[in-house]
Amino acid sequence: MKWYWKLVSVIIFFSILFSLFSILYSDEWDGRSRFTVVDVGPPVVVSSFDPATHKGLHLQLPDELEVVTSGGRGKLPAGSLVAAGSRSWAAESVASYLGIFHQGEQSQLKWRDKLRWWWSSRKVEWQTVDLGGGKWINYHQTPDGVRVGELAPNWEQVSGEWFISLVIAQQQLSVKVVNTTPVAGLAATAARVIESSGMKVIEVTNALQEVDKCELAAPTTLHKSVGVRLLLQQFHCDLEKGDQLTLYLGKQYQQWVTGEK
Repeated sequence: MKWYWKLVSVIIFFSILFSLFSILYSDEWDGRSRFTVVDVGPPVVVSSFDPATHKGLHLQLPDELEVVTSGGRGKLPAGSLVAAGSRSWAAESVASYLGIFHQGEQSQLKWRDKLRWWWSSRKVEWQTVDLGGGKWINYHQTPDGVRVGELAPNWEQVSGEWFISLVIAQQQLSVKVVNTTPVAGLAATAARVIESSGMKVIEVTNALQEVDKCELAAPTTLHKSVGVRLLLQQFHCDLEKGDQLTLYLGKQYQQWVTGEK
């Protein structure tokens, strides 16, 4: 029976090895598109660089900026997000409000991503911007005298310049976004994020149909493109074959945005 226990030991060894490999080397970043992380601080800082241009941005958000949070939890000041929920939830809320893709909260990146961030960012020419110090936020006072801010109308144009990914823009991908849920506005929310990365949203529409998980239909020739892989990763989609690049938002995306079960 010695051979039996040797076999069991070998199986256990390789199982542990495979698990460690999955933990250490299952990375989020594809190595080609823009790498963006959110440090929820406070203060909240969004750091992003494009490996194609070796240019990066450290964007600091003012504490009084009111962020429309994920999960239907309303508006909260950026400076208090980390005290109101998990760090990953706070980072998702910031990225969604800004309308940008992100790889995660900086302190919670997987090990390989942390290593690649450290290694790749050394070669980056960084620029630091205080979002509250420019014309990108409109401030006002609440009835009880509290000063709060919100993104100015010009933010969409600015985010498209700061967070575009060159390799994706060069692919000139056109995307149709379909909201299959009864909740209005989800397609427009997704379209903001998609366009800031360098893709073009050619149509935003609604179509009530039974879609649970996000589905991405794409021509076979685009299945391995950086843009398609990014959409699959960020929206957690299943990939289907289709004549036109089309993103179908389903019940899971609705639940993530609204917090409804």
